[in-house]
Amino acid sequence: MSNEKKTWDEKVKLILEELENRISTENTEKGSRVQEAGRQPKIQSQKAKWKKKRFRQEILLQAVKSAAFLLATVALIQGIVKVLPDSITVSNSVDGRELPIYCVETDKKQIALSFDAAWGNEDTATILEILRKYNVKVTFFMTGGWVESYPEDVKAILADGHDLGNHSENHKNMSQLSDSEIEEELMAVHRKVKELTGYDMFLFRPPYGDYDNDVIKVAKKCGYYPIQWDVDTLDIKGMTF
Repeated sequence: MSNEKKTWDEKVKLILEELENRISTENTEKGSRVQEAGRQPKIQSQKAKWKKKRFRQEILLQAVKSAAFLLATVALIQGIVKVLPDSITVSNSVDGRELPIYCVETDKKQIALSFDAAWGNEDTATILEILRKYNVKVTFFMTGGWVESYPEDVKAILADGHDLGNHSENHKNMSQLSDSEIEEELMAVHRKVKELTGYDMFLFRPPYGDYDNDVIKVAKKCGYYPIQWDVDTLDIKGMTF
């Protein structure tokens, strides 16, 4: 079966499985080299392995059932503006609370994959390679520091047809900042990416998922669609695929 004929559910499973296997293999090889140097690699307990397997199964089940979800950091977010007519509002307010976009309603069986780029690039090339293999496009939400540290990776991501998303300049809790500080957090990294690639970012994911009405309003004022996830991999807690 060709990649084009596979359903999105099948593609996501294949991508996640290959990412897990590739990264796991690389980490094992690194651990082996450390052991040869006389240092024992950290051994994961059976209980932890079971929890990881169970978590992976639950997340995959949610992904299959979900019509669209946003993190990792995130496959069809590219073109979100095309999917939604200009007459449709892409943000919402509930009881006076401004909300970001959690998902996009569509008749198609589609999901949106995203990655947060803020703390290193050890797996970036592997991720791009696998996404390229399955012809899947995602969004990389990046901080200003990451853009400065890995400019060639930023260019490679864009060259492969993925969206570049704004994850703030310094990865701060945005709801704790003033309006002017929020705007600067957004526009500082925007200017860096624009200067580096010529690309005008328009998707913003607040660090830690932290936002309030002011964050949403300032983001929209700056020409951004505020984006949130509705399925979380919890990888920052050590529970990943």
